[in-house]
Amino acid sequence: HGLAGGSGRTEVLSLLAAPLLLAAPLAAQEFEGMIQMTMSGKEMPEPMTMKMYVTESRQAMVMTMPASAGPMAGQEARMVINPASGKMTMLIPTPPGSGMPGKGMKMTMNFAAIAEQAEGSVTKLGTSQTILGMKCDDYEVKAEDETMKMCVTTAMGRYRFPDMTGRGRPEMPAWTKAFGNKPAFPLKIWTDDGSMSMEVTAIERGPVSKEILDENPEGFMAMPGMGG
Repeated sequence: HGLAGGSGRTEVLSLLAAPLLLAAPLAAQEFEGMIQMTMSGKEMPEPMTMKMYVTESRQAMVMTMPASAGPMAGQEARMVINPASGKMTMLIPTPPGSGMPGKGMKMTMNFAAIAEQAEGSVTKLGTSQTILGMKCDDYEVKAEDETMKMCVTTAMGRYRFPDMTGRGRPEMPAWTKAFGNKPAFPLKIWTDDGSMSMEVTAIERGPVSKEILDENPEGFMAMPGMGG
């Protein structure tokens, strides 16, 4: 589909939305660098790998579009989160051969007023794992009609990314409230039936390039419909 059309835009946004439900610290305490994650599921044609770039003032997610994305395959889509302005900026590159002008589309969403869902149920299972040299404790999490398990570490700060559930506004995932103000970041999330799994596969500490965090790169055309 041409991305200028509604269906094409919806397909790309759907690909981007899935990983956002799961990860990216809006303010990972004392952490600056890159977190790489791989996500898979029964309804996903292939695993998706994404990189989260985290600084104190701004964060970004970069995802290489999978083969199932058609003409977008191999292209890098990026989302930049700016807590100071309360904005999420999505940057989607122009598909090769589409005839669209410029480098791609830019869409912005306002999340300044983040609603918080009802508290979920979190049960510590008494087991632990070691992922990338970090110990994490296993929990069972029940939130609304979903049950999943996650291995949570205290070494990466708090998980603070709003959940884009289609309610019309960003919301903090219900399970985050159960941990309160304690550092809690999931290194692994999975379901017993195998419908979904996510695991952090690489962590690199260090300065993040300003180019990756740029929410207004040249050549991207602003698109309507994402005003929040």
